[in-house]
Amino acid sequence: MQIANPIYDVVFKYLMEDGKVAKLVISSIIGENIERLTFLPQEFIGEIEKSETDNKSKIQRIRMDPLTVYRLDFSARI
Repeated sequence: MQIANPIYDVVFKYLMEDGKVAKLVISSIIGENIERLTFLPQEFIGEIEKSETDNKSKIQRIRMDPLTVYRLDFSARI
């Protein structure tokens, strides 16, 4: 049996999308019993510019790379 390690972003994101697991994790972190947990996961995908210079022709090119930002907002009733 393999257990996923929550220090990896993908695993942590998957765990925190489940209401029961998120409630347990946050409750353990803050040391309080949580009655109700309301959350709205928000994901934003943007593009960042990267410039590259071709060594042979000395031409500078601009490339757009995707950047994903994942933010979790929680509201808890303790």
